[in-house]
Amino acid sequence: MNEVYAVLDIGSASIELLVGEIINSNLHVLFSKKVPSHGVKKGIIENEGLLVNDIKAVVQEANEFLDGEIKAVGLTIPTIRSKLYQSNSSVSLSDHDKISKDDIVKGLKLSAKFKKSHDEEVVCVIPVRFNGDFGMSQVPPIGEASRNLIIDTLIITAGFGKLSLFEDMQEDTIVDMISVNTTSVLRIIKHFYGAYTAGSHSIRQ
Repeated sequence: MNEVYAVLDIGSASIELLVGEIINSNLHVLFSKKVPSHGVKKGIIENEGLLVNDIKAVVQEANEFLDGEIKAVGLTIPTIRSKLYQSNSSVSLSDHDKISKDDIVKGLKLSAKFKKSHDEEVVCVIPVRFNGDFGMSQVPPIGEASRNLIIDTLIITAGFGKLSLFEDMQEDTIVDMISVNTTSVLRIIKHFYGAYTAGSHSIRQ
C-alpha cells in the first residue's frame, strides 16, 4: 500500500491543502486546493469560527474529490511568534525494567510541561538525546534495561491562536509525528545543534 499524505498550510491570506501519494520515492499529487482564509490576521487567529469553516470546506471538497476521508494532516504554521526551548524529563522505571514505547511517550509529554507564556502552545517536541543505565543514545532505547529514562528535548512553541495541545494528543498521533514547517526555528536548531549535543547549555531554557 502506498503512503498518502495530506498537508495543510494556514496563512493570513489563504489556506492550502495538498494530498499526495508516495510512489517509488516520488510524490504524485492527488489533490491540491488554495482558498482565501478568513479569521487570521498577521499570523494570529482572530476569529476561530471563520477559520474552522474554511478548513472544513476545503477538506470536505478533497474528501468528495478523492472519494475518501482525510482523518489527519501535517500542519504548516507561520514562524511568527515561534520560539525554541531546551527541556528534559525523567521517567522512573521498575528496577532495570525494559524501556517501552509508552515510557518514551510519557517522557516526551513530561518535557513539554514547563513554564511558558499563557498564549504559547507546544507544537513540536524533538527528542535529541536519551540517557539511562544503558548510557547515552540518540535513538529511542526501546527494549533497553534501565532504572530510569532521561530525555533531552528541543521544544517548538507557537503563539498564534489555539492549537491541539501536545499534552492532549493521542499516542498514535505522537508516534505518527506531526510535521510542522517552522523553517526559521529549524535553522536555529541547525546552528546550535553541535553545541547542544556536545553538552553546552548556551541555548535558552
